[in-house]
Amino acid sequence: MKVLFNFFAMLAISPMASFSLASTIETSISDMPISTGATRTEVRYGPFHVEAQTMYPHTPYITTQKPCIDCYLVAMQTELEYINGTVANFDSGIWLHHLMQFNTNQADPVCAQNSGNLFYGPGNERPIWELNSDAPFGYYVAQDDVWVNGVEIMNDSNDAKDVQVTVTYDWVPASTLVGQTYKNADLIWVNIGATCGDGEVPPQNGVTTFKSDVWESTVTGPILTARAHMHDGGMNATLYINGKMACLSEQSYAPRDGFTDAQGVSHLSGASGCADVGMLQKGDQLYMEAVYDSSKALQHNGKLDNFVAVMFVYVGVGGP
Repeated sequence: MKVLFNFFAMLAISPMASFSLASTIETSISDMPISTGATRTEVRYGPFHVEAQTMYPHTPYITTQKPCIDCYLVAMQTELEYINGTVANFDSGIWLHHLMQFNTNQADPVCAQNSGNLFYGPGNERPIWELNSDAPFGYYVAQDDVWVNGVEIMNDSNDAKDVQVTVTYDWVPASTLVGQTYKNADLIWVNIGATCGDGEVPPQNGVTTFKSDVWESTVTGPILTARAHMHDGGMNATLYINGKMACLSEQSYAPRDGFTDAQGVSHLSGASGCADVGMLQKGDQLYMEAVYDSSKALQHNGKLDNFVAVMFVYVGVGGP
């Protein structure tokens, strides 16, 4: 299901930008039709044993299954689940800090020093990333690509839990007539805090705006879709290109199954995104601003958690 989100607010600000803006929140990939020529595959990673009141650490592991080879990933969504397949979320005291998937066979366009190409980085808001909604683009997966997962899972409950990360991939074989029309897409991002960092900064009380460093684009191509990943306390994030607003990603705390905890607190449950944003040129200057409200932020051991804000942007960069 796609729900228009803050459409009139976007219309009010769009004259300031040189890019067209659109905004949706998508709740389940199962509600979305499968693209022509595509296959939908679920891959389960784990299991992960997470002790009570602890974070499962971000430790990459190599034995990571790909859903396909010689193919284009055209849509993805991630769930955190218990081993029996039921959803794991705030209502049962455990949530997905993030999944980060790297392709060690490809260089990263943002951080060349990374051990691989970061191509997918969902968080607990569990968005659908759709790369081919306007044109035939997808992330190309070669036969010799090696994927590495980095996973962080927070267990706020008083019981140890065993969970798995389930990713649903829609993919198109590159060798088919449909697949031959596709071109490659890649992920770029900007984050608050240190450049090429994890997007975390120390918390501050009240409402605060954080600004990222400027990143100079290394790629050229159409911006296919963009959306911010934030944690509780995040209100919105704005992407700027050459000083002009390109995308406003607003964070939602609207009630949604699984996102209300045992104390009745509704947590961050979605983020609006932008599609058909315009062309990105090599040398363009990108940065983001993120607004946080500490009254909505998570706390552990009586202290505010670090704030997190990353703007993810998929760009059509050509063929494999």
